[in-house]
Amino acid sequence: MKRRYRISTLLAAAVLLTLAFAGAALATGGFGIFDRADVPPLKGAEALVETGLGRTANDLVRLTVEEAVRDEGEITALIRLTPLDPERYALFNDTLEDAPDGVYDIEKTVDANGYETRTIKGRVDGKTVIDYWPSFDMEGKTSGASLDAISQPDGSVLIRATIEPEDDVTDDTVFYALATLTVNGEQTRLEAVRFTLAQKEETRSASYVPVDNGEVERVKVYGVKLESTSVSAIAHVSYAYLPKKTDMGVSFHYMNGSGILYEVGSGGGEALPDGEYEIPQGYEGMMYSDRLQAMAEFPDELILEAKVIGEDTILGRVTLKRVDE
Repeated sequence: MKRRYRISTLLAAAVLLTLAFAGAALATGGFGIFDRADVPPLKGAEALVETGLGRTANDLVRLTVEEAVRDEGEITALIRLTPLDPERYALFNDTLEDAPDGVYDIEKTVDANGYETRTIKGRVDGKTVIDYWPSFDMEGKTSGASLDAISQPDGSVLIRATIEPEDDVTDDTVFYALATLTVNGEQTRLEAVRFTLAQKEETRSASYVPVDNGEVERVKVYGVKLESTSVSAIAHVSYAYLPKKTDMGVSFHYMNGSGILYEVGSGGGEALPDGEYEIPQGYEGMMYSDRLQAMAEFPDELILEAKVIGEDTILGRVTLKRVDE
């Protein structure tokens, strides 16, 4: 059956919030800052995590920054929101698609075209719903945090928040976490929790160049720079690509010399600076950076497998060798 969803005015903002939290769902317990990471850290990375970074509260909700970790190009915080009177108030913390009938009062109707509309009128237990919108960023900046909200059995919500600062981060950089709350149409804001994060580990790096001309079908690789901490690694790939109107670009799989794949997380690209490389006619010069699993040691050989984004089409493999920096 096809479905459409509608909610009461009181819960409208809450649903917009939860739709923005990709992957938000009911959970059966808490988790640590690395438990939901895109790529696995090295053993012992927990020593880099700062804990107990501060809390703030008003009459309704307490916000606690439980953990935070500073990594190369990425800052992650674990933030908990807790209703102070869980017998009267509940945080809206389900995705709209998964709002369970046993928790919410849902009115269902089906139109002539077979579309089911669900109207969420409130909670079955009569608790007042608190809508929340958390923020996590650097002081004076708007980076746009990636947020993942997971409800907990005690009625609190754990939020894993990650930013990728464009500006340099130092030991004196101030980060903040806060939340805007809405109850019965009235909005309040919790005061911000502010903290700094010291760099506890130096970033290691290694550079790679192709063993031959670095060319495969429609792709020419110029070089790769790997950076790693105990938390994660980053691969910076300099390459040129001959686009087609029917595709969305190229992405890479990463392997060591034995062909063992590295796990890949998020990534992003930008144009290569003019004049840095001789770009073939019709090609586009790109620098793409992928976050990979943390590396205890860098491989002597690195293999890149180029593929068309959104397709199964493999364009070829390029083998690169490590060079002294």
